[in-house]
Amino acid sequence: MNRLPALDAVRAVAILLVVSWHYQAMLPPYYTVYGEFGPFWRDDFFVLSGYLITALLAKEYQTTGTVSI
Repeated sequence: MNRLPALDAVRAVAILLVVSWHYQAMLPPYYTVYGEFGPFWRDDFFVLSGYLITALLAKEYQTTGTVSI
């Protein structure tokens, strides 16, 4: 599997949005711009991370026959 930099970029955006969503929780209610999308970005980050990590493990298993943790 070739590396897809776009997936890394989406992960980076997702984590920045999650951090900013947590920061906006400390602000007064009239500054709320994210609504209920904070958990969506958190889930997006974990799904993409799982996909990328699994792809790395699968590639290692395919080339060596084992997975070294």
